[in-house]
Amino acid sequence: MVRRIAVGLQTRTEEIAVTISAEMGAPISFARMGQAGLPLMSIKAGADAAADFLWSEEIANLPVVREPIGVVGAITPWNFPLQQVVTTVVPALLAGTTVVLKPSEVAPLSAGILARGHRRRGPGVIATVAAGAQTISLLGAQAWASSPAARLSSRTRCRSFRADHRYTRTSPHRTPTLRIEPNE
Repeated sequence: MVRRIAVGLQTRTEEIAVTISAEMGAPISFARMGQAGLPLMSIKAGADAAADFLWSEEIANLPVVREPIGVVGAITPWNFPLQQVVTTVVPALLAGTTVVLKPSEVAPLSAGILARGHRRRGPGVIATVAAGAQTISLLGAQAWASSPAARLSSRTRCRSFRADHRYTRTSPHRTPTLRIEPNE
């Protein structure tokens, strides 16, 4: 499935580059090479790594089985919009999980291209939510935090800090398993 996403994106490289150039002001030459090209390489590298990954093994005479965790919520930042989405969504898909993706409200269009392309190729395991940080903070984070179906969250502290903070404070089911924070 992930390799099919890469093929779909590769056929739309120019559309992705033009879209990212328009939505975030990147020069078109950089958008073609970096913004549209790097995510393709990341998808292929992830798929190659997953092919060799040990999903089950025995350690000290005990079976260790790595299984999908359930629904993953992903809030991604605006900078390098498609790359941020790919490096968040692809590992979850490779692990067999469903992803609810909330791309940055500043640069959401490339994530939409990825999600639409995925939906055309089969049953959807990527759902996108279009909303600003304030809306997510007031509605989405609390609903997400209170849902027992949501087991993992990948977030950024970029523009969605309020959503992160509210999620962390209100989650009765668990503490966040994965946090993506800026380097300080």
